[in-house]
Amino acid sequence: MSGCREKNVKVSSGSGNIAYTKAWSFYQQHKQDSAYRYYAKAAAETKDSAQLGGIFVSMAIIQSDQGDYYGSDEMAIRSLRYFPANDTYLPSVYNAIAINKYKLKDFEGAADWYERAMSMKTDSINHLVYVNNLGVAYAELSRYSKAIALFKNLLTDKLLRADTEKYARSLDNYHWVRWKINPAYDALSGYFSALRLRQKIGDVWGVNASYAHIADFYGRTNRDSAFKYADLMYSTARQLKSPDDQLEGLQKLARFGPVAAAGRYFERYAFLQDSLLAARNAAGSRFAVIRYETEKAKADNLTLQKDNTDQRYRLLRQQFLLYCLLVVVAVAAVLVIGFIRRRQARLRREAAERLRAQQLRTAKRVHDVLANDLYRIMSDLDNGTAGSTSALADRLEIVYQRARDLSYEDEPVPLENFEVHLSVMLNAFGTETTKVLPDGCTADFWKGTTDIVKQELSLVLQELMVNMRKHSRATLVTLAFRRVAKQCEIIYTDNGVGMPGFRPGNGITHTENRMSAIGGTINFVTGRDSGLQVHISFPSA
Repeated sequence: MSGCREKNVKVSSGSGNIAYTKAWSFYQQHKQDSAYRYYAKAAAETKDSAQLGGIFVSMAIIQSDQGDYYGSDEMAIRSLRYFPANDTYLPSVYNAIAINKYKLKDFEGAADWYERAMSMKTDSINHLVYVNNLGVAYAELSRYSKAIALFKNLLTDKLLRADTEKYARSLDNYHWVRWKINPAYDALSGYFSALRLRQKIGDVWGVNASYAHIADFYGRTNRDSAFKYADLMYSTARQLKSPDDQLEGLQKLARFGPVAAAGRYFERYAFLQDSLLAARNAAGSRFAVIRYETEKAKADNLTLQKDNTDQRYRLLRQQFLLYCLLVVVAVAAVLVIGFIRRRQARLRREAAERLRAQQLRTAKRVHDVLANDLYRIMSDLDNGTAGSTSALADRLEIVYQRARDLSYEDEPVPLENFEVHLSVMLNAFGTETTKVLPDGCTADFWKGTTDIVKQELSLVLQELMVNMRKHSRATLVTLAFRRVAKQCEIIYTDNGVGMPGFRPGNGITHTENRMSAIGGTINFVTGRDSGLQVHISFPSA
């Protein structure tokens, strides 16, 4: 839907730079690794600012195409220093940065860079690309009135209407935004009009996007049709060899397809996601190595050119100072790391002690308070004074609520092969009408976490799942386990009734206390139109 690039990208001609000519040739042949290597070499061999800017943008586009969005973003921003303030190529650079922001789900940043691209003078057809992209970013930010206004202007533009591919894209996005505003809006006629145009001109990428929108629309009214178009989307994504679109297609198949097949789609989804992550990590490392090797070769050549004693002496002196600085930095780093580790260990011990004290207090309250209540009920049963079945059920419900508020099991799941037992526990809450899909609960996710952290997280997740079964009336529950930098994140999402009139009770208070004890946080997203989302975050090893 977004991330569209211009068809014609202006790049410096590279006159006199053999490495640049080879890079461009490899890029035209879709040999991106070789193109990237020669672009890096060309950058090392030229001092022409305009040429350097074009080279770095070309490198950024290759990195983005390979999924290295962070590296691409850094390279594109680096290129900005080589362009004058009014350079006609700047909108293309802004658009490239915006695409990376969008791919990384930074929709606010994407909208900002698309607005910058639109604010500069450029050829009309590229301007229409930026407008479309900005409209999609606005929709992701729920700025629907702005998005609708942009797409209405686009659809009346004569230049856009003459370009079938871009017109179909804007038409599809226009009805998609209107549907997001009002799920009751009949977007099908617009979707199918865009689909027919895309099929007519052989725009396979556009056809894939149309299938995705149609599947989502039917998801609310006709699951068979939703499953059909989800399957068409997945097949098209495989034809395009687009892993991101394949992942989206598998999600839709699991959501709209038969319950019996959900596990098979999820297994394929998990395998493909792991493969994609590995490939993108490898791409980032590969590009970093290429840049390092190129810069190292350049430095080596400069070193070989230094042939007089004074220059060599200055180089040795600089190296000596650098090594001294590195030693000082290394010693300081060791001291800081040691201090941080000791402090973290102390905080963990203190948290464990507080938790144990709380558990002991809870156990005492269970013994002193609830045991007496149960004894009284047993005595009444023995003496025949328990009253009616309804009255007895009310008394037992009170005892249950008090017991539930006072204590949980210390270890709801075994700590050995924790990820397997936790997944089994989560899946146990699924029923014929409720799908539970944990994603990313692997040994790598839990690697380095302590037994106390695992124990507390299992209790928090158990509390969420119990509340889901009792109150949510959800048909689909997902739990995404992700590592981001030095943080572990678990995102719980369901499509139930949500939490209208949200007021934290005992269960929520207990989960917040447990997360605080392990240095983590739990946030309940209460402003959603439907369903519930809970963000859980805690430090990784």
